[in-house]
Amino acid sequence: MNAAVASMKQPAATDHSPGAPLPTLERLRRVYTRPDWRVCEWNSGAKPETAGPFDAIILDSATFLNGLLDARRSGLLPLGRVLIDADAKSESSVAARLADPSMGLSQIGRVRTATGAVFVAEFTPAELDFAHEPRRDVRLGYYKMSRYAAYHQMQAAVAEHLPEEVGRVIEIGDTNHVIREMLGWDIGSYMKAPYPEHDLQDLLRVPDASCDVFICDNTLEHVQDPAAGLRSIHRVLSPGGHAVFMLPYIAMAQPDDRCRWSPLAFGEALEASGLETVARGAWGNVDACCAYIRHNKWLRVRRIEAGEMVCEDSRDPSRPRLRVPLDNDPAHPIHLWVIARRGGADRSPRPNSALTTAGYRAMLNERRARVLGSSASREQIIKELGWYQHVDELLQGYMNELAAAAYDNKHPKHWLWKS
Repeated sequence: MNAAVASMKQPAATDHSPGAPLPTLERLRRVYTRPDWRVCEWNSGAKPETAGPFDAIILDSATFLNGLLDARRSGLLPLGRVLIDADAKSESSVAARLADPSMGLSQIGRVRTATGAVFVAEFTPAELDFAHEPRRDVRLGYYKMSRYAAYHQMQAAVAEHLPEEVGRVIEIGDTNHVIREMLGWDIGSYMKAPYPEHDLQDLLRVPDASCDVFICDNTLEHVQDPAAGLRSIHRVLSPGGHAVFMLPYIAMAQPDDRCRWSPLAFGEALEASGLETVARGAWGNVDACCAYIRHNKWLRVRRIEAGEMVCEDSRDPSRPRLRVPLDNDPAHPIHLWVIARRGGADRSPRPNSALTTAGYRAMLNERRARVLGSSASREQIIKELGWYQHVDELLQGYMNELAAAAYDNKHPKHWLWKS
């Protein structure tokens, strides 16, 4: 293997935006671990006083390179994480040792810091059994082959670009908790926004500038008017708030799929909505695309070995393992991800004089029809239609007066009259 190919197979440190503060080790601890995990910290080769089992171990590069860490003997649980704080001089040595198969560690992140980089790996023994969750809070969605490397890129970018303390979070889409947990320990409040109760095209129940992070996970491709969805996300984000997107590109077509974006096209769509791209990435290659098309979402990564993902069929783990290259080919992405930001200025569209009570009622009726034609459960439909009836009653009362005031910009932030 030549040097160029070898370098492709090693996960690189994430690109960093000029002017943005570099994350600290403590910040990365709060992104890559959970507050209820049992964490062991080793410094300068000193062994910990307590014995395992541990969900994570944090150590400096000297301790790691001196061979004092043996995951099995150190009490690290399967899928337990190791965070290695490396200075600039030791980065290459740490990367080489992590790549040694005898370590039983799969590198999932490498994030730049002020003094070098922090490497993040998981203990992935050959006998790993996903059926018995080895460490706490294992999210099986994290190990889907099609998203595995893309999640690694995204998690490092979240650590670099999002604030340490996140106030209000709204998530629409897969809601498999993977992206939410990337935000770290300090989330003020969290709301799951399922369809049809919440329609991304208008988000009528969500007030303006009411959330700090909006997670949109594999959802926009199902929306009839994705441009309206992006405008809605811009509206509900507070100034300076962030939106985190994951989207499929080369993937199976589901019955309710409507579109796909290239990285260029999605960047243009974000700009048109008033959102600024902060960080973006994608992952895929020809072999991975073929494996995904053949096996769909069932391939699950067990470990990284010699620059390849060793995958199992989650429907039948006894089947022979499939090896998929970890190389990233920009021409063949399976999934894209983007972190975008709403700027400080309020660029939400203002109501216009054509939006009357009758016009708004027509919007409600159109959405009623969409809900009735959806595959939602009977209970969801009854709940949604009851809310429409409530809004209709408000319209009968004082909405004309409120609309007139909104047009005069006396109430420019009122949720009902901002599109």
